[in-house]
Amino acid sequence: ASSLGPPPSPAREAAASTTREAALEQMMTWFTGALMACEIGDIDADADDAATDDETFVALGRSLLHTKSSEVTFAPTVQEMHADLWRLVAESDYLLDGSGGAALFVAPAFTNFEIFDDFSLLVRSGLRYLVSPKIEVHVYHPLARSERLRAPMPTVHIYLDNEDLFADGDGTLASL
Repeated sequence: ASSLGPPPSPAREAAASTTREAALEQMMTWFTGALMACEIGDIDADADDAATDDETFVALGRSLLHTKSSEVTFAPTVQEMHADLWRLVAESDYLLDGSGGAALFVAPAFTNFEIFDDFSLLVRSGLRYLVSPKIEVHVYHPLARSERLRAPMPTVHIYLDNEDLFADGDGTLASL
């Protein structure tokens, strides 16, 4: 049996791993900036705006704090990207059993943002129907309609909250 692509090599796998790590690091840096941009406790803002900023900060911070797994995909097609995302979900027992947590899915090479929006709508409805109606799906990419959702690369953050969630891990990328 012949292969169409070059055979796997340790050097190629190491390069892909480094690229994956760099993509995750870039997104975590962006998320940190997004948290810092929330104007929590702003005494000059009206009460409704201040409450909204505080709620945004808490919701984003909580979902990031409970991110337990991640996948960086370089899939060339939407179908392959879809398969990669569902594999991540299938491997995320905490989503399937209701115990709660978050999974981060990053697609740095995917540049058709309109199709990514359509993809995310399909994923959101599928997750809410097949996994839990309470699941949250947050979508980010460079051309998102809302400025606060404009991230350096296409990303789907899947989060299922549970009041029994506590922080695990050591806060490093390696713990994702």
